[in-house]
Amino acid sequence: MTLGELWPNMRLLSRSLAVPGWFLALLGMGAALVVAITSGLHVSATLQRVQVVGSFSAAVSIVLLACAVFTQPLDKPRSARWQLSLSNELPVMVRSFYFGALMMLLGAIGFSVIGLFLTGGPTSQTLAFSQVFLTGACASALSYLLFSRACSLDEPES
Repeated sequence: MTLGELWPNMRLLSRSLAVPGWFLALLGMGAALVVAITSGLHVSATLQRVQVVGSFSAAVSIVLLACAVFTQPLDKPRSARWQLSLSNELPVMVRSFYFGALMMLLGAIGFSVIGLFLTGGPTSQTLAFSQVFLTGACASALSYLLFSRACSLDEPES
């Protein structure tokens, strides 16, 4: 099952919240990457503004994606959803968001730990890379939840 096959199963409100959420997540991750790659030990005023815009868009994207998840209905009873999530019946594309979220979370934890153990404390680069990975982890996890809800609507009742 592909995203094109899942898209019709998603409620219109969920789709209209998720799409801007994904774009804002990309904006937030891109802004943090710009800061991480171009900054040295000190961040210029321009890069500080870029980082603030990126942080704000990342936060708004997480809120929009969470709202998209909660507006997507679930028709299956809790026990059937639990059995579906434990088995490998979810499409590979949906499961890849789950593993992507785990890997991005490990990256966020790694850069946070590195920032803690630096002699001068966290640098702007470690903070920016932590923002990139944390935004990616949240966006991937919320996308996984959204698509798994859309998959649950497609499955026939047993």
